[in-house]
Amino acid sequence: MGAKNLDIIDMRKHCGLNNVILNFDAGEILFAKEMKRDNKHFYTICRYIIEKDITEEMYHYEIREDDFYKQYAHVAGQKIIIIKLQPRNANSIEVDVLDKVSGKRISGHFFETDGEATSIPIFINGRYFLFYADIEGTEKEIHYKEQGFESLLYLCDLTEDKIYLVKDLKLAGGVSVVHQALGRMPVFLHKGEEYLLFNETYMDDYEYEEDLYAAVQENRVDKNSVTETEALYYIRVDDFAQNIKAGQNIPFIEISKRYIDGWVRYLRMDEENIYFRDKDFNTQLEKIYAVNMQNFKPVLKKEINHQEVKGTLDYGDKIYDIVDSQDRIKIRKIHEGDNHWSVEKTEEHVFFQELLNDRYIVAYSWMEDEQAKYFEFVYIFDTADGSYTKYDGTCEINGNQIVLYHLSDYS
Repeated sequence: MGAKNLDIIDMRKHCGLNNVILNFDAGEILFAKEMKRDNKHFYTICRYIIEKDITEEMYHYEIREDDFYKQYAHVAGQKIIIIKLQPRNANSIEVDVLDKVSGKRISGHFFETDGEATSIPIFINGRYFLFYADIEGTEKEIHYKEQGFESLLYLCDLTEDKIYLVKDLKLAGGVSVVHQALGRMPVFLHKGEEYLLFNETYMDDYEYEEDLYAAVQENRVDKNSVTETEALYYIRVDDFAQNIKAGQNIPFIEISKRYIDGWVRYLRMDEENIYFRDKDFNTQLEKIYAVNMQNFKPVLKKEINHQEVKGTLDYGDKIYDIVDSQDRIKIRKIHEGDNHWSVEKTEEHVFFQELLNDRYIVAYSWMEDEQAKYFEFVYIFDTADGSYTKYDGTCEINGNQIVLYHLSDYS
């Protein structure tokens, strides 16, 4: 298959026991991998230089076996921030800040928490991030629960070398679903200052409709007992941090809000706009809005009638209706000509990942053999003739680049 206009980058031979891609840059890819040397395990930050097909090791430290996924690295401007959960004891985190170019350690930090630090951190910028700790088993467990906390949320300020307990219940309860999936609170510039977005949600979008809304409609749940809302807010980063440090509720500015009858979900940003989707459960219409970063006025861009949706929606610059059946992948572009693509699956457990250039379908699959060994594969289908190429491993997509790598060494 001749995959025109696709750049397939194969870095599989450079992978370790476990691997995570951190950042795509001009001509290089930053990634973390687990290395084993002399029966010791190391978390290692590497730079893969695409043109030379070589890897440079930038920074490493020893970890316990099976602790690779307790390390969270994030690129923020010219820094790499590594958060280590439970480095010395369960109630602690450690942070290394590296220079992105040289890999040299700029600073190190250690913090102890009231509860066990277990969750995926939510990055904000090179100074701030949020992380959760468990309430269960803490000395103040009863006290925290009486105040309405289900878990403890902390703000870390690396400049001050301090952590602060978040006392705003809306943020503590509503930040985890969307922002832990993103790994961040999106940040943008408005009049030269940093602002952040907060998408308040308490469950997946389909759960909010199929479980909560349906239960209220069928009188299985009293509407007045429902506290979960769906909303999108913005605020200046400095105001966000100052209110947390003062132990106060945060004066978020509302962009859009729903209560029981619809969802509000952040989509993406570009240089000028913030995009979000708002679905009305009663009409089954979902509207895509663009919010200008300078005046914060929502402008309707697209409308989707969910009664016409056959499969699962894939949201991005373009919106696709994906029907991923046992033997075929069918794709319909919503709006812009209403185009269709379809390919036949010749193997089991093959699932849609992305459509590129309105022609190539990237899919993934997995299998487990009789010895319980796990294998992953990447498929690139050419919808022009139905042919495909299969690769061992997994992939990440960056524009027209398909980066092949191994998530883990299952041997």
